[in-house]
Amino acid sequence: MSTLTTTARNAVQNGVSTQQTASSITTIRTSIDKMLPQIAKVLPKHLSPERVSRIAMTTIQKNPKLAECDVKSLLGAVMAASQVGLEVDDILGQAYLVPFWDSKNRRFAAQLQIGYKGFLDLARRSGQVINIVSQVVYENDDFEFEYGFNETLKHKPATRDRGTCLYVYAYANLKDGGRVFEVLTMEDVEKARMSSQSQKDFNTKQISKTPIGIDRKSVV
Repeated sequence: MSTLTTTARNAVQNGVSTQQTASSITTIRTSIDKMLPQIAKVLPKHLSPERVSRIAMTTIQKNPKLAECDVKSLLGAVMAASQVGLEVDDILGQAYLVPFWDSKNRRFAAQLQIGYKGFLDLARRSGQVINIVSQVVYENDDFEFEYGFNETLKHKPATRDRGTCLYVYAYANLKDGGRVFEVLTMEDVEKARMSSQSQKDFNTKQISKTPIGIDRKSVV
């Protein structure tokens, strides 16, 4: 096949793909608009249904894979985010619409994934938490923790050459004056990552050996 023929065929395929994406986005926009009255019923006061629709459509248009997702899964994810008052905007980082391969139905589906900023916002809105702090522990840091009746957490970072990462942890200061914390090993973190659908590579449909971030360019 000549180079000219190949170029022409690719141009046609790209044109068809662009038309399909545009058609899908129009269908999604119409479906979200029809759902606005339902969204309005569950939204907290700080959000409007029009804002939810605008942000959702902006997010979908930025990620062509989302336009390939089952429309019902997209609507379900947007509704789920609305019910807890989070915006599916990768800039704010509260929540994300994540496309993943549904092997059972052999197509892409959308899944709501709440980011750490979203969890922080939900915790603060509960009225029980003053603040939440997270940290990374390296091998040369001075670090001790203990669970049980006399829970303790002590962390003094090394001032230089901290070494490799060993743990991550988070603690919360509660409104009643109490404190809670959770420590995870890197093995714990990896196990959690491996269980997430968002870590599936779109090409191989398998869990990626290296972590895939929400904003990683290769997944859009």
